[in-house]
Amino acid sequence: MLDCNTPEDEVIEKDLNLLIIQYAMSEEFIGHYFSYKELIANSEKLNGDLWTYTKNAHILQCFILWCNVFGSDSENNQTHWKHLIVNHSYGGFKARLLKEINMTDEEWHSNWKNIKEFRDSYAAHRDKEFNKVVPYLDNAYKAFLIYDEWIQYEAFKGTGVISLLKNLEEVAEEKKQKIKKDLNALLHK
Repeated sequence: MLDCNTPEDEVIEKDLNLLIIQYAMSEEFIGHYFSYKELIANSEKLNGDLWTYTKNAHILQCFILWCNVFGSDSENNQTHWKHLIVNHSYGGFKARLLKEINMTDEEWHSNWKNIKEFRDSYAAHRDKEFNKVVPYLDNAYKAFLIYDEWIQYEAFKGTGVISLLKNLEEVAEEKKQKIKKDLNALLHK
């Protein structure tokens, strides 16, 4: 960590500590996301309650982890990306996100709202009247990758901080292959 000789150093250290937590959540989301996708892809071979519970647990955990980083930005959610104080020039992360997923702010807000509402009303709590479909998480997954790219190459620009974190896209590919290999080994015993 930094020596924290200046107020700027303290801000950067606080951001780095938050980033470490967010990165761990990102990796965990990716593991659950690809576990779910692989289980769904093999659902014809995976019958029974165990596999239903396993698939559900993975997808529900995805919603919870995603909302930890991208959901509510209130003071109660201390791991939200907006709590980073680093470089927000050129519109910061959100501008990059909208550009790379090719969405308007309104479209993103609708996507964000659907995911957050599902997390709030079903994954984390069970509202009796909640009956909406499970939102797709493809853009949620992309948001983590775009956030990682922003962190790696833009967020700390000019601070002297160099990211030593592994690129999340590489982590995702490794996890995806490992999960596929593990499931194939289980299915072919």
